[in-house]
Amino acid sequence: MPVHLLIVDDEEGSRDAVVFALKRRNRLWSFSTASSVEEAWALIESPPAELGPIDVILTDLNMGQNHRKGGIEVLHAAKRKDPFVMVMLFTAQEKLVDHEEIYKDGAFDCIEKNMLGKAAWQEIEAKAKAAIYFREALLRSLKEQDQTATLRRFFDPRLHAVIREQPGFLEPKPRPATALFCDVRGFTRVSVLLEDRPDLVRGFLLDYYQVARSAIFAHNGIFDKLMGDAVMALFCGFGTAGGDFAARGASDAAAAALVLRQGFETVRAAWQAKWEAHLGQAVTVALSCGAHTGTSLMGNLGLEGHEQLTAVGAHVNFAARLQQRAAPGQILLSEATAKRLPESFVARSLGVARNMKDLPDQKIYQLDGKR
Repeated sequence: MPVHLLIVDDEEGSRDAVVFALKRRNRLWSFSTASSVEEAWALIESPPAELGPIDVILTDLNMGQNHRKGGIEVLHAAKRKDPFVMVMLFTAQEKLVDHEEIYKDGAFDCIEKNMLGKAAWQEIEAKAKAAIYFREALLRSLKEQDQTATLRRFFDPRLHAVIREQPGFLEPKPRPATALFCDVRGFTRVSVLLEDRPDLVRGFLLDYYQVARSAIFAHNGIFDKLMGDAVMALFCGFGTAGGDFAARGASDAAAAALVLRQGFETVRAAWQAKWEAHLGQAVTVALSCGAHTGTSLMGNLGLEGHEQLTAVGAHVNFAARLQQRAAPGQILLSEATAKRLPESFVARSLGVARNMKDLPDQKIYQLDGKR
């Protein structure tokens, strides 16, 4: 792994000696040098693009007019820029250094500058390698934590282990999946009427989101995203051992849609009573759903720092079109989904859907329930 080290010392001979000693047996290491605190600050803020961020800094503790603060100033600047950069301090007065204080400041180690001979350079090299390994371990741990946080957002905890065993799962690639879209019809009107009571809007949405997530997670789905009062979920056949992943995904999506519709009715009834009590008029909302099965580009398609596990393509779009066509309370399925369902599901054909974008002239089905 390429490594970028910054050597800071106001004595040119010392800087060159450190670079020479460390570079001999570490050809993948790259070096920048600075002769003052100010030069070090500039490199810390803007390291050479071709070398990448600074991983380890070896700095003389005693530099400049305020010679006992030079290295500490470099240390502080480095930690402000990157809390995980490893900083080692050189000093000719190692016995006078308050080690507890410099470690509190974030130093990785303190090395006596006046050591001589091969053993001294071996110790410096060993400590530099230790600093590199420690930084790599920290960054690896941070990446794993970020990935765990991502998994928690999209997956039921029971699926975490499955995903960890498939590290390539989050990489974008074509996969068979069933996309399920659900939307609350009539909610825009209700939210306008309740402009003076945002608590009555937010409370309903939170209950609805919780019902949706529970239904999706209970059927091995991926909670893809929330879009106002709409929910998108993906079902890839998790739990299928060498079988038909598309069929399992279709079955899981259909089962989740039925559970979600049932749970939604409970939430709707409770909140509709509160809305009508406040407004003094009848209002109603209903859930409409659409699902379609096909191969789509799926994986982490978000920006760095804004993870977004999702799927894109004509098959996903067609599922959204079905949801838009569904009547209040209706669950529409494409033929590709309905034909993959086991006999325990009750789905009846509504004929060919004309003038549908993305995948035109497909038969559509209404999912009524389970036998």
